[in-house]
Amino acid sequence: IELADARNLVRENPGSVVNIGGDARAPMRTTAPGAQPQRMQSFDVTVEGADGTVARSVELTTVAQPVFESSHLSDGVSHAAEKVRSRNTDGAPIPGNREASIAFDFDTSRRPIRSGFATNHDNGTITFELPDGRPRPPRRAADGTVRAEPTFYENFATWLNGQAMSRDIDRIRLLRYDGSVRAILERNGNTWTVVP
Repeated sequence: IELADARNLVRENPGSVVNIGGDARAPMRTTAPGAQPQRMQSFDVTVEGADGTVARSVELTTVAQPVFESSHLSDGVSHAAEKVRSRNTDGAPIPGNREASIAFDFDTSRRPIRSGFATNHDNGTITFELPDGRPRPPRRAADGTVRAEPTFYENFATWLNGQAMSRDIDRIRLLRYDGSVRAILERNGNTWTVVP
């Protein structure tokens, strides 16, 4: 998946240099005299400009189990956030925009929820059914207009807004296992949104 994601980054950043294998290039942590030097935490991929300045650092994780709800992606978020905090503690912050790429498959089974049933679809939409199996009627705003159901990605953005660890990351790319991009989310201040 790392190579497929690197190809995505090459397409998104023409003219830039995309480096993989960040662990091998991580800076060394200073230790006590005579102690074995240790590598600092690193992100998997960097995107650098022609002058060598890192514009983006990307940490890739995969979720082994099919994902039904936003919290199932929490390990991917916390993994990247912990590396950012570790490098800040070392006094050598992760350079550039700090990003997480999380590869996963949806759990597309019909699952019980409080108000009936929900089913995720591979495009991120969610269908809802009443307890008796009928489609849930559309939700309406106060003025009577039909409100669109939020997508999984919009629900994930809402979940991220409540997670302090998400403030250590600037951007999240949700991927399929083949590396294709499902959705991109960006943080502006403390607010996450889905990039259209």
